[in-house]
Amino acid sequence: MYINHLPAETWNYLKMNGTEILTVPKLTNASFTVSRANNIECELGQHKGLNIDARDNQAMRLAAKNGVNVTGVGPDLDKLLCENNISLNQYEINENTGNTLLFSFKAVDKSNWASAFEITVKKGCKAKVIEEFESSEEAKAFLAVQTKFILEEGASLEFIQLQRLGAGVTFINDIGTMQAEKSVVNLQEVILKTAKTYLGSRANLVGDAAEFHAEVGYLVDNKDRLDMNFVAFQTGKKTDSTLNVKGILRDEAFKIFRGTIDFIKGCVASKGQELEDVLLLDDGVINQTIPLILCDEEDVEGDHGATIGQLDEEELFYLKSRGIKEEDIYEMLAKARLESVVAKISDEEIKTKWLSFIE
Repeated sequence: MYINHLPAETWNYLKMNGTEILTVPKLTNASFTVSRANNIECELGQHKGLNIDARDNQAMRLAAKNGVNVTGVGPDLDKLLCENNISLNQYEINENTGNTLLFSFKAVDKSNWASAFEITVKKGCKAKVIEEFESSEEAKAFLAVQTKFILEEGASLEFIQLQRLGAGVTFINDIGTMQAEKSVVNLQEVILKTAKTYLGSRANLVGDAAEFHAEVGYLVDNKDRLDMNFVAFQTGKKTDSTLNVKGILRDEAFKIFRGTIDFIKGCVASKGQELEDVLLLDDGVINQTIPLILCDEEDVEGDHGATIGQLDEEELFYLKSRGIKEEDIYEMLAKARLESVVAKISDEEIKTKWLSFIE
């Protein structure tokens, strides 16, 4: 599999354009629980593989412009799901009351499974979707979950993902949104235990005045790996995207972040903004960050950046002078970064649960 392909390639020697997964086990349909689904029925369909080369950015752009919901991980995951006969869980939200879906996944040892969702939010409707991914500490497993959203005109979605996975787990987490005129998506992503995670998110803002906003918080420690690819594909006029990422790296952790704002010709008066702020707690970490803006249109506003480093010496000295131990200072700041993301979750029950994990 070739996944998390950067929409515009860098020098190949850096090996940051995408990621290859050489060995993938046979996958079965995941077992998960669904709650809070008031009058929202599920229909099972068959997943169709996308006939797109995962390394061909132009083909993916053309497909998205033609209404194909291309995701952040990319078409090779669609092919994998199809080859393993993974069922497609289809939901349609067509009312404005009680539109909440909570999916809970619990991975056990020696489990290799996948799941695929396609959720349609009808014209003018509001929805909230929550996905929780957890495993035991000793679990060894290969997991893949793809979540696609179709938002019709004026629809809005709050999408929350939370993750705590043991070190022996490999997890592919794939997101794709196809958004019509004046639709809005707010994504909140919290990763407390990384394992080996490949996260891809792609917002296809094809309708005029469509919006996509993401808040991401992550902690990568031990020898865990986090591989991310976020893409805002903006073709509609007056579209708006924001991406704010706060992360902590410690021990011998590895992390790569690819963040792309892709302004396509015709997206007049569109805006895009992305920022990653990474705190490095140990010398043994490896951090790679690629903030990228692609621009085929003149009348747009885009800015990006990354802040990467250790705690400022003056700030550290000030806190130590107040009687706080150095190791406690780093723990305090790490918790504060994660809590600032979790605190924005609107669901009180979920927020309280995950704040307790941070503590």
